Amino acid sequence: MITDITNLIVRYADTDQMKIVYYAEYLKYFEEGRSNLLKNLGFSYTTLESVYGIHLPVIEAHVKYLKSARFEDNLTIKTFINSLQKKIIRFDSEIYNNRILIVKGYCLHAFYNSISNKVVSAPIKLQNLFEKKFGKL
Repeated sequence: MITDITNLIVRYADTDQMKIVYYAEYLKYFEEGRSNLLKNLGFSYTTLESVYGIHLPVIEAHVKYLKSARFEDNLTIKTFINSLQKKIIRFDSEIYNNRILIVKGYCLHAFYNSISNKVVSAPIKLQNLFEKKFGKL
């Protein structure tokens, strides 16, 4: 499993009038964790787009809400890559508030070439990195 941890403090703009995080913001938190994980692997979104010509559109998302977060809470986002197929990658996310799991879920992304308008294989460098950790795709 490839894992990364991102910390953030809940902004006022992320909350409703009761200062509780608005439910859709958690998908943005998943994105922040996913972006940091890819960047730490050497595959930032900028690199994927400019070097490889690849975008990662979301093709499926699932969120399970267990508890609420509030304005100024310190959250920890744990992001995992458990599955990389040739054309699809799955990012699992867990969000903790003071070491208590409050949200979990996943997003599936396709490797998409915006020039050819086709789903394509993951970059060989990413496939090789994943195969080193987990074996053949």
